[in-house]
Amino acid sequence: MRADWVDKNPKATKAILMAVQEAQQWSAKTETKRNWLKLLPSVSG
Repeated sequence: MRADWVDKNPKATKAILMAVQEAQQWSAKTETKRNWLKLLPSVSG
């Protein structure tokens, strides 16, 4: 994100960063990784 955009949109910046953090935490869970491993063969070939 550009600094000028962040300065003009502090609430949106916080919301985006919180969403990214939540997605990172969700993707780090073991169960999520297992689900991705099950899905990958069906979409890769």
